[in-house]
Amino acid sequence: MDKAYQSLLVKALKYISVRRRSSREVREYLEKKDREQSESVYQRLEDLGYINDREFAVWWISSRRGSHQKGDRVIALELKAKGISADIVGGLLTGSQELDAARMLFAKKHRMFDVPFEIKKQKIFRYFAGRGFTSSTIHTIIDENS
Repeated sequence: MDKAYQSLLVKALKYISVRRRSSREVREYLEKKDREQSESVYQRLEDLGYINDREFAVWWISSRRGSHQKGDRVIALELKAKGISADIVGGLLTGSQELDAARMLFAKKHRMFDVPFEIKKQKIFRYFAGRGFTSSTIHTIIDENS
């Protein structure tokens, strides 16, 4: 192992130690740092188990549902931008999880919807659509709380 390889490996380990990264993020980082050594360092990280798109997607979904309170549409777009395949995303995002997240969010924000019924429906729809929830989930929330 030469010095350039060692140096890039150390940089990559620091990069992925800050937070989980998708395989695309790691590849782009490595290529930006050193094109010649990037593939061998990437392969080493993969062999060591530091790169796993499925685990990254599970972590990302958990994060976005927890602190950011996002719906399936927004999460799917974010994962696509991170290079996660549609197969992985489709297998992990389920409508029931989204509905549970929407219910929790409504319980937390229900006071902001204390207005006449027609205005309430519009406000709920705009608020939840802006957070990436599907229209079927939003209609369920409206029906449950009308």
